[in-house]
Amino acid sequence: TVYYWRKKIADGQSSLAEMQYAQSRKAVLLEAKTLCIDLAYYNALTKELQRRLDDAQTIMDTWQKRYDLGEASILDLNKAKLNLLTARKELEMTTVDREASRSELVRLNGGVEIDVTDDVIPGGFLPADFESWFESASEQSPELMAIRLEQSLAESSVKLATSEWMPKVNFGYVSEREAGAIQQGIGAGISIPLWENRGRVKAAKARAAASAARTEDAVSQYYNSLKNKYSRVLGLQKASAEYRDMLRGIDSSASLAKALQAGEISLADYVLENTVWYEALVETLQAERDCAVLEAEMNAWQL
Repeated sequence: TVYYWRKKIADGQSSLAEMQYAQSRKAVLLEAKTLCIDLAYYNALTKELQRRLDDAQTIMDTWQKRYDLGEASILDLNKAKLNLLTARKELEMTTVDREASRSELVRLNGGVEIDVTDDVIPGGFLPADFESWFESASEQSPELMAIRLEQSLAESSVKLATSEWMPKVNFGYVSEREAGAIQQGIGAGISIPLWENRGRVKAAKARAAASAARTEDAVSQYYNSLKNKYSRVLGLQKASAEYRDMLRGIDSSASLAKALQAGEISLADYVLENTVWYEALVETLQAERDCAVLEAEMNAWQL
C-alpha cells in the first residue's frame, strides 16, 4: 500500500507540472490576444485621427489664404492652427502607443516580426446562460484543475501516512555464510512502527483540510471574477451601442468641414463640434476594446 500511494502521488505531481505549464501557456496566449485587440483598436483610431488631421490641414490652408487676403482675423487663423496641432499630436501619440503594443507582440512571438492590420475590434462572445457556461469553464480551467489536483495529492498523502503505520511484512529466501557452514532457507519477518511516523497522519490530515478550503475559496473567487466580468461586458456592450447611435445622430467630421467651408457654421463652432464628435468616437472605440478584452479574459480557459 505504501508503494501504491507513493506512485499515485508521483504521477499526480507529474500531472500538476503539466497543468502549471498549461497555466503559463494560457497567460502568454491571453497577453498576445489582448495585444492584438489593442492593435485593432489603435488601427481603427489611427484611421479616424488621420481623417481628422487631413480635415484640419485643409481648414488650416483655407484660413491661411483667407487671412492673407484680409478675409479672416488672426484669431480665426490661430484657432485653425491650434486645431491642426491638436489633431497632429493626437495622431502621433496614438502611433507611439500602437508601436509599443506591436513591439510587445513581437517580443512574445520570439522576436519574429508580426503586424496586425485589422481595424475591426473583435467581440460578440457572451454566454446566454452564465451558470451553465461557468460549469464548463470551471471544469476546464487550468488554475482550478491544478488546485483540485493539489487537493487530491493532499488526500493521497493522508492515505500514504496512514499506510505507513501498518506493520511491514518481509518474506523471502535467505542465504547466510559462516565459517565452515552455509545457512539457507525461507525467511520471514515483521516490523511494527511505533515512533517513526508519529504525528505524520495528523499533519497530513491538516494539510488536506487546508487544501480543501483553498479549493473552495479558489472556485468561489473564480466564479465571482467571471460574474463581475460578465456584468461589465453587458454594461460595455450597452454603452458602445449607445455611443454608436449617438454618432449616427450628429454630424461627422467630414460633414462639419463641408458646413464650415460653406459658411454655415463659424470656425469656433466647427472646432467645438468636431472635438465633441471625436471624443464620442474615442469613447466608443475604447468601450468596444474594453469589452473585447473582458471577453478574451472570460474565455481564456479555452486558449
